[in-house]
Amino acid sequence: GVSDYRVPRIETTNTRGSGCALASLIAACLAKGKSLEEAVSDSKAVLSASMRRPAGIGNGTAFL
Repeated sequence: GVSDYRVPRIETTNTRGSGCALASLIAACLAKGKSLEEAVSDSKAVLSASMRRPAGIGNGTAFL
């Protein structure tokens, strides 16, 4: 089957590295033994929280 994961769009410019971060989060969750569905859901939640509260390092587009 196909799963659809949707979250509300976050209006931010703090997206640099978000794809790599999502992939790494999913891989870490899978390594911890979570199911694919849990890994994606948990990872999207963590990434969304990070995008709402960027680290604030340097100038320009913020890194996650």
